[in-house]
Amino acid sequence: TPDSLEIMAGGVNKGVALAALLERIDVKAEECLAFGDNLNDVEMLSLAGEAHYMHNAHPEMAERLGRGRQIGHHGEAGVATLLRERFGL
Repeated sequence: TPDSLEIMAGGVNKGVALAALLERIDVKAEECLAFGDNLNDVEMLSLAGEAHYMHNAHPEMAERLGRGRQIGHHGEAGVATLLRERFGL
């Protein structure tokens, strides 16, 4: 929600975690799809080759991300719809 507060150690974010995972499984960032809906997803989405954010994402998501594709609402299976479209399922 727009009025939430997250506290974590410096240098800890989903982008750092994704980078470590991609290195471990030997996948390039540009080959990765990521989905997010809140500002704590910006670093992860900035790293991923295909960044997707939900229609109901935080109002500042598009501005902070600077790229990516807005997809459907999470309550309307936005991620599943995109995956079916992307992979021809």
